[in-house]
Amino acid sequence: MPIQILNVDGVAMANAIARVYVNDIEVGTLPADQYNKIVKMVRADRRLYVAQAMNYFKVLLRCLFLTIRYVPTALFFALFLFEITSPSSVTDVIVGMRQSTPEAVNHGVCWLLGTGWIVSMLFVVVGMFDGVFPTGAVDQFDRKISHHIRSLLEVPAQGKMMVVVTRDADQ
Repeated sequence: MPIQILNVDGVAMANAIARVYVNDIEVGTLPADQYNKIVKMVRADRRLYVAQAMNYFKVLLRCLFLTIRYVPTALFFALFLFEITSPSSVTDVIVGMRQSTPEAVNHGVCWLLGTGWIVSMLFVVVGMFDGVFPTGAVDQFDRKISHHIRSLLEVPAQGKMMVVVTRDADQ
């Protein structure tokens, strides 16, 4: 529920009105000074800063867990791709592993896991930006501002909220 705030033509706040839209339908108006007081009150709440930090931490943990989860998938598709395009390269790797020392095999496996993790991390980050994987990020400040305005205007509808500040009620 992100809030979009549009300030039309650098509005003078003395006679400004904040028009509130939910899902692109106007649900009410309130004085811009009252809207600004709500925003300042919400921004002054220190608990919201902690909640926002925890939310970002959860997003990072989700990203980390998803990348670890997709390492085997990335490795499988890499092996599958190599097997289709160049079967002799996979055979050469197996022969090389049989003839190598355990330290060299361990180094190769670590390199393979690191590369798989980086590839899966790129996959997950691109997927989060594209919307394939939901991030779970919530702007706690917008959520609280939206809650205050909805309770003040008695708007039960959920959805995207937009606030447009205009000069007077005639516009």
